Amino acid sequence: MADGGAESPQETRLRLLLARSITPRPVTQIPVLDDRGRVRRRIDMGYPQWMVGVEYDGAQHFDDPRAYANDIVRLEFLANRGWSIVRVSAVQLRHERAEIVTRVRRALMARR
Repeated sequence: MADGGAESPQETRLRLLLARSITPRPVTQIPVLDDRGRVRRRIDMGYPQWMVGVEYDGAQHFDDPRAYANDIVRLEFLANRGWSIVRVSAVQLRHERAEIVTRVRRALMARR
């Protein structure tokens, strides 16, 4: 179950939750290219074949106005590239694990 793609312990917890609950296992650090073919963004984890990404948003995404503004631009870029993103907060990962799995499954079903 090891995967070097996680960039935080919480991303690892989220990846393991999905790997144990959903087949296939999520891929980590998915590169998303711009129109010139350069890597412009990375998605924490997800399912590239269906263009469903899963992002763990730590406290900095909510507490830092610049990080929050960057998230808006980032999510619009990903949506314009065809990606559906499921965002997960620390509270959700701690207390709403079944709901996270349901949300990711729904996103996958909508794309399959």
